[in-house]
Amino acid sequence: MPEHASNDAAAGSIDRRSVWPAIVPVLAIATLPYLTLLATNVGQGVDLGQVLIWWAVTSAVGLAAVAIAARWGGHVARWVGTVTALALYLLFNYPLVAGVRESIGVEMSGLWWWVLASALVLGPAVPAAKRPGVQRLVAVIAPALLIAPLVQLVTASPAEADPVPEVPAPGLAEFAQTPNVYWFMLDAFAGPVYLYEELGVDTGPFVDSLEGNGFRVPLESRTNYPFTHLAMSSTLELDYVYEGVDEPPTGRYAPILRGDNRTVDTFRANGYGYLHAYSGLWSGSRCGGREDVCIGAHGPLSDTQWALASATPLIEVIADERANSTIAVANDPAHVISRVLDSAPRSPFFAMIHLMNPHTPFLRDAACRIRDVPLSFRDWGEGPEYADAVRCLFQQLEAAVDRILAVDPDAVIAIQGDHGPRLGLGRQTRGEVLLDDDMFFSAFSALRLPGDCGDDVPEDVTFVNTFRLVFACLAGDEPELLDDRLFPIRRSY
Repeated sequence: MPEHASNDAAAGSIDRRSVWPAIVPVLAIATLPYLTLLATNVGQGVDLGQVLIWWAVTSAVGLAAVAIAARWGGHVARWVGTVTALALYLLFNYPLVAGVRESIGVEMSGLWWWVLASALVLGPAVPAAKRPGVQRLVAVIAPALLIAPLVQLVTASPAEADPVPEVPAPGLAEFAQTPNVYWFMLDAFAGPVYLYEELGVDTGPFVDSLEGNGFRVPLESRTNYPFTHLAMSSTLELDYVYEGVDEPPTGRYAPILRGDNRTVDTFRANGYGYLHAYSGLWSGSRCGGREDVCIGAHGPLSDTQWALASATPLIEVIADERANSTIAVANDPAHVISRVLDSAPRSPFFAMIHLMNPHTPFLRDAACRIRDVPLSFRDWGEGPEYADAVRCLFQQLEAAVDRILAVDPDAVIAIQGDHGPRLGLGRQTRGEVLLDDDMFFSAFSALRLPGDCGDDVPEDVTFVNTFRLVFACLAGDEPELLDDRLFPIRRSY
């Protein structure tokens, strides 16, 4: 009697137990990349819903291949399951495979190299996978690969609260006037002095334009923290939120960035509507549910989706000029303001607008044309590309301000950068870096306040005092400003 005949007599007589050695490795390898992502990003605000969707699709595809093969018998299913598990491993280790190309200096695109390398691996693996011994070995090794990320995830310590200064929080201000308030937080937008002295960007015409529209532009403004989640949190909470040196998890501050903060509380207490706009590429500041209107999720990928796609060759397919154009438009302040004005809930309202512009990937040149560059915001570029992105941003911001003032001449407007440009840092950087100089702390600031309140804005203002200045002005009080403090933060690259 031929081998496996007892299992292959008919599709309906398949011994279901004989299929488990095919299901186990497929499910294990389909789970591995997602479990690893969760384990290595504890507290970093990973979108669990998106992870589950990707995992479900991956598992369904792998199990469908096994189910189809099972119609021809358990031995075929085990063979297909073994090959499918290996194919999934290659699929979700694209950076590893592409890294081999770089290490041996092969002149070939990452995508085509991955296709070649996968063929070279799968070629001999396909016939070898027919052997029961190989099938059993894969069925043992595949689930064993889950042990390390599972232990890492289970044993991860919950984030403990960090000490903060014992500064009494101010009471919620009661406004005497209620104009609409627009707050632009632009990612990595450096201040005028740094832009001119270090990068040769002439900020004079832009600053003159803002001042002509009633803005106070302090030339030596700085951020309190060189990272987005800390800088935005301290601004929105009107207080310092972290006194450590090592970079804390983003997830700890996500509720603040998404609307659960003293700034929104104060506006709500004074009868304001709340409009929340974010870039769509970085989900740390996505809408949190407190807003009346949400403008966002208009980029092709969130940061969680980007992390998942980056593990596969899919990243080479989606990083094209159309995606760049989508992201570039979504992060154009003038475009976003048009959406804000079209959908504002009511007057008065507070519009919180966090955009990645001029953060990498520097999608526009100095004339605001779309650049054909990889759609990645994790690698920092060099000075000339950043300088051109800032020159384009000047034009976009002037257009945004003109659109606001054309319909809302009494508007209070704050335009700020969350931290400096961090040029040269990225995947080529290895080890710990202490972010402690002007390239990290220089940040643009311009405030348009009613009456003579602009006189209260210090030349070296830091952003922990932004809304202290705004609220005091609207309430008709003297601002109670915190002493300016800068907190160098260490990041491991």
